[in-house]
Amino acid sequence: MNSGEGDMVDEAGRGRGSGRLGMSPLGALFEIDLRSLALLRIGVAVALLVDLASRVRDMDALYAARGVLPPALARSLWDRSVTLSPFTWVAESTPLLWTGVFLLATAALCLALGLIPRWAAAAAWFLLAALQDRNPGLYMSGDRYLLLLLMWCILLPTGARLSVRPAPIGVTRIRSFAGAGLLVQIMVVYVLTGLKKTGAEWSDGTALWYALNHQHVTATGSWLRSQTALLAILSRAIRWTEVFGPLLVLSPWRNAAARTIAVMLFWAFHLGVYTFQGIGVFRLVGLSAWLVFLPPAV
Repeated sequence: MNSGEGDMVDEAGRGRGSGRLGMSPLGALFEIDLRSLALLRIGVAVALLVDLASRVRDMDALYAARGVLPPALARSLWDRSVTLSPFTWVAESTPLLWTGVFLLATAALCLALGLIPRWAAAAAWFLLAALQDRNPGLYMSGDRYLLLLLMWCILLPTGARLSVRPAPIGVTRIRSFAGAGLLVQIMVVYVLTGLKKTGAEWSDGTALWYALNHQHVTATGSWLRSQTALLAILSRAIRWTEVFGPLLVLSPWRNAAARTIAVMLFWAFHLGVYTFQGIGVFRLVGLSAWLVFLPPAV
């Protein structure tokens, strides 16, 4: 049994396989329901397709050789990753550039359907990384977060459910080091982000006011900007939710309920960000990531 598959657990709770997480209480905390893993796969694929659709509207201007960033200028501004990107090599040829986009979209569709999901995730990971490296100035942390989730889709059996070729019905859950790595990485994204919020504006409750005075603010965000008392509460709540909210999923007491509460908290967080600010693909990636924590009861 490879590290990506680990221990499979059937409906009766019996373990199958020889992964070292085994049937220990610690292993149970890192258990993933195969249906939740499938929802992660579909969510990541949808986020990738939405992101790609937003990029292709300005494909020639942002990625072609005659656009705002010719390959020679890109190589002088950024590191070797730009030079190595296949999208930099084909920037002079519009047909080849669009062929790469078509292949990326095809890989995303195959991933959504669960058709050869590991290979589809690997192709999507490679092509998305290449596209991002062609013009690094366009991307934020959410774009790299999407790449990380694609990497875990390569390592885990995301096609075991809701796919063209699902696994046997009796197997419902998985315990593995790769699965534990996925859960820990998602938690770390939020815990470290919360711990980095050390400025005075997070203590005095003005952080969101400053954030809503930047670009990409929606009409609802403009309204919220005038609600100073509410902004102070939300600023402090966001900080501590990011620090302590992810730890709920490791609760040894009523773990299923704790996981469900954590998912609801962070879905509310990302939907709130979507309501108040337009910050690209990050909201969809965050919503997709938390689906993997849904317990069997849900």
